[in-house]
Amino acid sequence: MQIFKHSFFGLVTMLVTLFQISAIRTIGEHSFITLPIIILMLYLLIEGFRLTLIHTLIAGFIFDIFSTQPFGTYTVILLIIVFLGSLIMATTLSVKSNLPILFLVFLSSIFFYLTLEFVEYFVNNFLHNSNSSFYTGTFLLWMCVAAVLNSVSVLALYRIFSSKRNFKLKPYMVR
Repeated sequence: MQIFKHSFFGLVTMLVTLFQISAIRTIGEHSFITLPIIILMLYLLIEGFRLTLIHTLIAGFIFDIFSTQPFGTYTVILLIIVFLGSLIMATTLSVKSNLPILFLVFLSSIFFYLTLEFVEYFVNNFLHNSNSSFYTGTFLLWMCVAAVLNSVSVLALYRIFSSKRNFKLKPYMVR
């Protein structure tokens, strides 16, 4: 049964990442939600660090294949997010409060967006010799809205999954 559950989560990770790349990015340059961040933070809360690493590599690799960023950018950023998220969870989080979960996902989302923007700025200005702006006011507003949406989505999904009796999830932080 565990193999089926992990295979199912791996398939969900691939499908969510492909959906993010193909459907959500066509909405505009910046989408207001990043599904792989949501799914990886949810896995981190439910399954723990080890299994989330596998899903992180899957999501990062798929992002890198279809990205115009240097290869490995998404994988490294997502691995750092999951690693730091697990450190924060191990030291400060408790399941009894919603605020630490919101804060963890908010910080992870901000780190993700800022790092990607910095890589894009670096590639455009130093490798292609173009003049692009870095961190405009519109970007900062978009980034905060997206981070809040990611945080609320993770919290809502976590509460839904943990309330299902037949799904039998045991939160990682309680183990």
